[in-house]
Order: sequence, then structure tokens, then C-alpha cells
Amino acid sequence: MLGSLFETNVKQKVSIVVLISLLFSLLSGFSATVHAAQLELTAVTLNYVKNSDKNVSYDSTVGSNYYDAKTYEFNGQKYLRVSVLESTINLKLVIDGVIPTEVSSIYNAEDVVIAKVFDYAIDSFTAPIVGRITYSAGGFQGNHPTYIMINQDATAQTRAALKAKLVEANALENKSDALTQAIAAASEVDHLLSREAELQAQLTALTAAIAKETMELTAATLNYVKYSDKNVSYDGTVGNNYYDAKTYEFNGQKYLRVSVVQSSINLKLEMDGVIPTEVSSIYNAEDVVIAKVFDYAVDSFTAPIIGRITYSAGGFQGNHPTYIIINQDATAQTRAALKAKLVEANALENKSVALTQAIAAASEVDHLLSREAELQAQLTALTAAIAKETVELTAATLNYVKYSDKNVSYDGTVGNNYYDAKTYEFNGQKYLRVSVVQSSINLKLEMDGVTPTEVSSIYNAEDVVIAKVFDYAVDSFTAPIVGRITYSAGGFQGNHPTYIMINQDATAQTRAALKAKLVEANALENKSVALTQAIAAASEVDHLLSREAELQAQLTALTTAIAKETVELTAATLNYVKYSDKNVSYDGTVGNNYYDAKTYEFNGQKYLRVSVVQSSINLKLEMDGVTPTEVSSIYNAEDVIIAKVFDYAIDSFTAPIVGRITYSAGGHQGNHLTYIMINQDATAQTRAALKAKLVEANALENKSDALTQAIAAASEVDHLLSREAELQAQLIALTTAVTDETNPGTDPGTDPGTDPGTDPGTDPGTDPGTNPGTDPGTDPGTNPGPGSSTGNTGGNTTTNPGEDSSNNEENPGEVKPTPTFNDVKSHWAASVIERAVSLGIANGYADGTFKPNASINRAEFTTLIARAFKLDKATETVTFADDNSIPAWAQSLIQQVVAAGIISGYEDNTFRAASNISRSEMVVMVVRALGLELESADSLTFNDSQNIPQFAKAYVATALKHGLIKGKTENEFGANLEASRAEALTLILRAIDYAAPVEK
Repeated sequence: MLGSLFETNVKQKVSIVVLISLLFSLLSGFSATVHAAQLELTAVTLNYVKNSDKNVSYDSTVGSNYYDAKTYEFNGQKYLRVSVLESTINLKLVIDGVIPTEVSSIYNAEDVVIAKVFDYAIDSFTAPIVGRITYSAGGFQGNHPTYIMINQDATAQTRAALKAKLVEANALENKSDALTQAIAAASEVDHLLSREAELQAQLTALTAAIAKETMELTAATLNYVKYSDKNVSYDGTVGNNYYDAKTYEFNGQKYLRVSVVQSSINLKLEMDGVIPTEVSSIYNAEDVVIAKVFDYAVDSFTAPIIGRITYSAGGFQGNHPTYIIINQDATAQTRAALKAKLVEANALENKSVALTQAIAAASEVDHLLSREAELQAQLTALTAAIAKETVELTAATLNYVKYSDKNVSYDGTVGNNYYDAKTYEFNGQKYLRVSVVQSSINLKLEMDGVTPTEVSSIYNAEDVVIAKVFDYAVDSFTAPIVGRITYSAGGFQGNHPTYIMINQDATAQTRAALKAKLVEANALENKSVALTQAIAAASEVDHLLSREAELQAQLTALTTAIAKETVELTAATLNYVKYSDKNVSYDGTVGNNYYDAKTYEFNGQKYLRVSVVQSSINLKLEMDGVTPTEVSSIYNAEDVIIAKVFDYAIDSFTAPIVGRITYSAGGHQGNHLTYIMINQDATAQTRAALKAKLVEANALENKSDALTQAIAAASEVDHLLSREAELQAQLIALTTAVTDETNPGTDPGTDPGTDPGTDPGTDPGTDPGTNPGTDPGTDPGTNPGPGSSTGNTGGNTTTNPGEDSSNNEENPGEVKPTPTFNDVKSHWAASVIERAVSLGIANGYADGTFKPNASINRAEFTTLIARAFKLDKATETVTFADDNSIPAWAQSLIQQVVAAGIISGYEDNTFRAASNISRSEMVVMVVRALGLELESADSLTFNDSQNIPQFAKAYVATALKHGLIKGKTENEFGANLEASRAEALTLILRAIDYAAPVEK
């Protein structure tokens, strides 16, 4: 019917009732009419629910007949407007107690009324409206009492969820009262009239009730203690009536659950301020209630709960105020121990304030309500207080010194007021105990940052307090304590910041001696830096706070400084010799900058004192391993420092000192490793005589072993470091050997010279150089430091190993018969030399010697590298400025090594073939020849690693890693020492073996 209605062209006419209303409005004024005409209507939905069963809906049968519902409010009255279809059955919507107002009629296209619009005045837009649907059909009068709902918002999901939750709740056994009530409340709204909010609220409440019902409870014990006497227990009489205690927590609230026996005396457990919730009843077999279960909301599971036990017996009303304790854990043993300790404490006489307080605190917890932790804490505190009461105190002295002037004493004015000082230590804490006189001036001793503890009072015969005893917790029994003395006299407030000293042990004699020594020291002129510092340090402790040990220490130091200041110095000369070439002197350039050298010895230590010119190039003299001490400064007439004086602690006044001269000039950093010689006595005449004698000796042919050894020994000292005595000794020995060689006498003896002896100079130490370095750095030929020596002790062009005509340069690897050398048999490198010669790498000299200990120069070592690694011939020739000084036998081989990138010339384009090669240069060439990847120089750990030239450090580290070389000793590498022929061959053969291990 509703469908056909909407398909008809309808029109609506205002009813006569509305017209009459409008007319009335016109007669009374226009305002009401205007408001009616401007009413805002809100479209709504209607739901129809059977009055006698709130779960039966009439929506499907009624919804088409009552349609187009709207609501509005006018002049404070709420209205429901509904369109009602006109039909033969006289269908009506009646709302009890409400007379509807016909608003208008709805016509179809034939101008026939098909529906009418009615307004119902109602009380609420949300509450269910009680009404009825009436109709007449064939003599039958229909009358259906009905609820009408406006804008029902309850969802099917929420209704379904509530129904499911009710099923879950009803399935639980032994329901508590709270759950039963929650089920009832939820069932109350489980119908079609309930709104979404009502359903949600009951769903939430029921869910919470189920959760609480299934909450895990923890069994608990209860103790009942008399309120007026915490040591009287009600456990024996109450325990059977209040039983089965449990605790649980729900939504942040703590609960105690107790079963209470039901009896004729109306027994109850009340907890002040708590309204219990009845949880459930407990029945016996006859279904009679024998107990009830209650929940009490409590604040704590540990704190005592104040409650009462009530009952009625006969006409008597029992009421016992009671403490209830949950899970009391205090043990009888701890209670007994605390009681015994209280007896012990109370038996002590002259109790301190601390002990009195400890007794009071322990007594406070000595009852049935206290927990084990409380009893234990007070038992511990009381035990400690008793122990502290009986601790052994040590009498002490106190001194009081003015804070702003450490030489002003307050002892005379303070000593009688603060008296009977004692010290003791307890549990690792130090204490000072002092008695303070009580007086009208309110005298106090304060110690900054320390709150004193009052120990006790001292009474006179009239029982009046005359003094109080205080304990101060202190950090030290020796360090000065910063405090203050305060008092009030008349209107004056005294406040004296003060140092307090415990057991000051400094003597007047030591103080006087230090003062006298300071006077003596200050009287000295031109004080050194050390003396100035000693005076400052001594002055620092020259006051009343210093201890005897401090005064004695500074007195000793100042006495020593004065003695050292006045020590007798001996003028000395210094000579500076190049470290890598002992024949090169730095005297000319250094002598004016390091001057006025002196030596002295003090307390068994030798010292060298040197004045160093101050300049813009930051010139410094360093001695390895020695930190110099600045003695003083030297000023010019304008009071500008022109030089500084330094002391160096040294081991000897005669042995060469290894040092270095450093400076910076225009971006260049100078660093010259240097020998420093003190009082060199060698004369130019003796040096010249030795050199001449060496020339004479070397010119002799077919030298005997004795002469060869004499030449070697003389050559060993033929440099600028040797002393006069060394030179003279070797000159005499060499002269004797030459004489014996040229004048053998008439008896040749037993073939002198057939036993070369042990040749002490032929063994360089622990495995000469088996391990080299890591960073190629600068090419060994580009650094003027290495190879700058002009001497060549290993070989000249007439005796060079490379000049042997028997060597086939085109086939250096060919093994040949090994010749026998008369100076190799007992040498440590004999096997190495034999192998090198057999491989065609090296040769001996024409006189049948090999000279294993002789130095090797750049030309010689370069030719050995070329032969050992079988380098290709150079396709291009590199020209050096000093080509004419390169021996002819070495020229082509040097070109091969240069072409291979193993060596190059110096910055001035010289090759310096005759310069002796150092251990570090030798390592660089071998590592380059092998093409090894360089290691970090950080791995170098020798004591003299700083002496390894920067360009060679990475190469040395690399050779060390691969086992090619070792140090001269375990801790020294000896980078700048000249390499011998034996060492060179050892390193080269190891490199060959490393490169081709299968060919060993």
C-alpha cells in the first residue's frame, strides 16, 4: 500500500483544525503563526515492540502503515509527527494519555485522502512511549498494546555480545552475590527497548563481574590483636569464626576475603571505614547457611587494619576494637631476640642520646603488630647503638687555627671551652667526640657540612647541665677540618671560621728549622728554577696546619736544593758528532748555540749542564731517554731571555751520549741524530798518526792474521768519538803488527797467523739483521741522512768483491766451487758467505780474504742485489752527477737496480757510490726488490724505534713481519749502524729463500 502511495501524485491540504489554530494565532498576534511556519522538523526512525514481550517486534507489520516520522520542539513541548495510512480497517496509532492533533491530509492524484498526518505531544525523544495499535477487520476489533521507540540506536552486535556474556555468566557455578546481581541487571536490559548505552554498560559490568569471579585468590593468614594492648592476641578465640582468608587485587584495588561463621550470637567482623560486600553463602548438607563470605576493600596487605569483633550473647553486646594483620611474618625468635637486646640496653648506665633513642625506637615495635623486617631493623639498630656505646675511644688533642691566617692560633681562648676530645672509628666511619662547655654566651663548635650528634649531657653536683658531648663524623683524623666557633655576648654575635687539627704532631724545632732554611734559601742570588720551586713548596707548608712529616719533607727538599745550588761545577767541553758517520763533526754550527757546558756530581748522580741559546728556530738539544731539567734563564741588559740553562742526568762523563739536535726554520723541521762527547781529549796528531799507520798497513801484501786483526781494530777506533787513550793503544798495536810483518826475525816460529782466533769484532750480536721495516717513505737515495758517510771501510776499487774476474756476470746463479778464505772459517756467517760465493752473488778479495766485518758501500750492496735477484739489463741509462766516481765494475749493475725502482740517486742527482750503507737503507732495498706490501710502522716496538728514519720505518716493520731481519739485540734495532758484508749477504739470502721457498 505504501509503495502505491508513493507512486501517486499526492498533495497535502491543511486540516480544518490547523486552519482554526492559524486563525486563533492571527487573532492573538502573528508571532506564534510565524514560529509554527518556521518549525524545524527532524526526520526520525520508529520501532514498535510488543508491550507484553519486549523481545517481539511489530516493525515489519507496522512500519509501512506509520511512516514519515519527524520530531520537533515548540514552546518547550516535544512533538512526534507521524503519517498514518487511511484504510477500510480504520487503522489507528494511539498513544496512551495523548490526544493527537490532525495536522493535514495527504491526497492522491484523484484528490482522494490516502493518509493523514498527526502530531503527538510527548515527554521524551528517547524514552519508550506506551501506545497501542487499533483496527477493525470484518467485525474483529484489533487492539495491540505497543512500545514506540524513537531513534533506537542499539546495535545487533551489542545485543548479541550481551546475550553471549549472559550465557557465559550463567554457566559459572557457585556464583557470588555480585555476579548474581550483575546477571540480573544484564538480564533486565536484554530486550528490544534498551538503548546502546544501557546494553554497553551492562555488558561492561557483567564482563567485570565474571573477571572478578574468576580472579585468582591467594590464601592468607589473619592475626587478631587487641587494639588497646598490642601484645594481647585474640587468635585463639577468633580464628575458628573468621576463616579461609584470601587476598586478591582487581582493577588496582586490594581486597581481603573472609568467611564468617553464622551463629546465634550474630558474630560480625567489622573494619572501620570499610563497608564489606557479601560475596556468597556457604551451605551445609541440609542446605542451611552456616557461613557467609565477605570482601573487604583494603589499602594494604601489610599494614594493620583497624576493625572490631561484635556479637550478642544473651543480653550482652560484645564489642572488641581489634587490629587485623594479614600474613604476619614476624618470628618468635626475632621477637625474643629484640626483647633480650632491650634488656641489655636498658642495663647500661649513662646512656647516650643515641642509645636512648635506639631503645625508644626498639620499644616502639616490640609488639604483635610489627613485621619481621621492622623487628630485624630495630634489632640491628639497637645492637649497633649498644656496640657504639661500648666502642673504645682514643684521647686526642685539638688545635684551633685561624682560617684566614694559618699562623694565628685560637688555642689559648678555645682550649678550655672545647675539651676532652676523643676519636674512634665505627663501621668504617671516623668520629671526633668533643665536650662543649654550656655557657650564657651560647658557645658552639661547628664543622662545615657536618651535623653533630648529641651524645650526652654532663651534670654538676646540683644536677645542672654544665657541658654537652657531641660526635662529629669526619673524613680523616689527620687532615685539617674546616669549621667555625660561634657565640653571642651581649648583643655581639661572634663567628670565627677556624681550622681544627686532630693530634697535631709538628714540633716547634722543625718549624723553626724550616723557617731558618727558608731565610738561607731566599738569601741566595740567581736562584735556579729548582731552588725557586723548592722555596715555594716549603713556604706552602710553613704554617700551623702542617704535620711533622710535611715539614720534614720540605725541610729535606729545601736543604737538598740549596746544596745542589752551591755544588761545585767543572767547566767542560762538548763535541758533536754525526750519528750516522762518526767522522763528521757538527761542532762548527752547534758550538755557539750550546755553550758554557759544565759537569757536576750530586748524591751519586752525574749531571751535564748546558746553556742553550733561545732563538726563533726553536733550537733544542735532546738526549735520548733523558728529560732535561730547566735550571735558570739568562737575560740581556733589556731583561729579555737570551738563553736557558738545562741539566741532563747522565750515566758517564766519558762515554758518548746519543742525542739529537732539533730546530724549525721556515717550515723546515731539522732533526739531527748526534753523539755528544764530554771533554774529548783525542789530539789531531794522534788521529793523523793512526790514519797514516793504517795506510802503511793496508799497503802490505799477504797480510798475516795478526796484522789483519790489528788493522780491523785500528779501523774500529778511527773516528771522532775515540778517546786519546784508545787511539794511542791501537796506534801502538798496529805499529807493532806492521813491524812484525816487515821484520819477522830469524825464527818464523810455529806458523804465526794460521789461527785467526775468535775475531771478536765479527759477530754483530743476536742474529745480525734478520728482520727489516714497513713504509717505503722517501727513497733511501733521496734522504741526505742515510749514506752520507764519505768513508768506505769495506772495499775500494782494487779489492772490491765485484771485481773478481772469475765471476760470470751473465750467469750470476751458476754454482761454482767455493774458494777458501783465511778470515771466514770461525766467523758466525761462514756458511752464508760460502753459499753466496757459490751462487756467484759475492766474491772474496785478491789476498784470499773475504773481510766479513768490513762495512759495505752503496755500490757494493747494489751489485749484490742485482746479482741475487737476476735483474734485467737496463734499457735506458740514468746519468748521475758523480758518474765518474762509480766503479766501472758496478756501473751496469747499478743501472739495472735503478731501472727496477729499488734505488735512486740523491736530491742533488749524485749516487754516492762510496758511502757506506746503513741497516735501514739495506732493508728498504730488499723489501722493494721483493715487492712486499708494506706494514704499518705502528708495530715497531724497539727502544730505539724513534731512530729509524721516517722513510724506512714501514720497510723495517715489513721485513720484521716476514722474518727477513731481526734487531741487533732484543730491544734495539740499530737502524743507523753501518751494515757489514756478512750482514748484507745474510739478508739477501733470506730474501732469495723467501721469494722462492721451493728452491731452497
